[in-house]
Formats: sequence, C-alpha cells, structure tokens
Amino acid sequence: MLVSLTFDVEQDCPPYLNTTRGMEEGLPKILDLLNEKNVKATFFFTAEMARKYPNLAKRIIDEGHELGCHGFNHERFDKLGKDRAGIIIKKSLSVLREFGDVMSFRAPNLQFPEFLFSILRQNDISVDSSKARYKGYRDGIKFFDGVLEIPVSVTSSVLRLPWIVQKAIHRSLSEPRVYFAHPWNSWL
Repeated sequence: MLVSLTFDVEQDCPPYLNTTRGMEEGLPKILDLLNEKNVKATFFFTAEMARKYPNLAKRIIDEGHELGCHGFNHERFDKLGKDRAGIIIKKSLSVLREFGDVMSFRAPNLQFPEFLFSILRQNDISVDSSKARYKGYRDGIKFFDGVLEIPVSVTSSVLRLPWIVQKAIHRSLSEPRVYFAHPWNSWL
C-alpha cells in the first residue's frame, strides 16, 4: 500500500484562531513520534511559521523530512490574481529555501486555480498537492503544465473520527493514499 503523510504547518486553525500552540506543542510531538517510528513525511510550511519557528523548519530538513511550501501567510490563492499569487509564491519560496530544497507546494484550503500552475513551474516547483479527492477531484495523479499533481485523499477531519468509522473510510481509498493533518489537530 502506497501512503503519504503530509502536514500543513500554519497558525492554529486559520483564520479563526491567531495562536500557535500547534507549532509550539503539536509539531514537536509529531516529529518525535515520526522519528520513533522511523517514518518520513512532507511538511507544507507557511513562510510566516518558518520565520517565526526556524528551529522547527530546520528540524524538518535535518531529520530527513520534506519541506514544502504552503504560501506566505495562508493566503487563499483562489481569491488572488496571477500577479499577486506569483509575488506571494516567490516570496514564500525565498524564505523556505533558506532551510533547504523546496520542490512541493500545497495551497491553503486545497484551492489552487489551474491558471496559476505556470507560476509553480517557473519557480521550480515540481509537485503540487492542492487538489482533493473528497472535494470532487477525480483525475488522480497526473502532470498539469509540467507539475505533477498528487491529490489529497481525505480531509484531516477523518482523523478525529472513531477508529471503527475511520477503518471503513481508509479501506475505501485508492492509492496513493495521501493523508494530511495540521500540528494544531494534535490538541483540538
């Protein structure tokens, strides 16, 4: 079974909360558990959180995980024009690439218009995970405008359901199973 664990690393439950308890408490616990189990994951950081918590962004790289881009401050790219989106992506990557290679991207709220894919390619992003099967995306893995699209399988809300319910959902997923959560999910 092909499974990918991913985490969207941002402030707590944006835009509803402006706290960072997930960064301070949740993310270190997640990293400890992954290391204990010898599991690697992709962490889609906002540039703002990487700036505020550089030790955690560095730890991601140092422990062999992938650092991906999640925008600068959790902007909704589906609400931005191409020029503004390009500025934000470039600015975000400038911050994140201070820690190491960044080749993957995930838009906040899993909303990324297709007309923006050329911006990802122009900024050397080769993988995007901004589509979601549970939001109706049915194409599976494919190349779009030179960028490999790998859709998310289920909402992070599934991970809070009772295990008996989760089991049925997990069994129904096609491969690859791409799971995502947030550091703040660990304490909500």
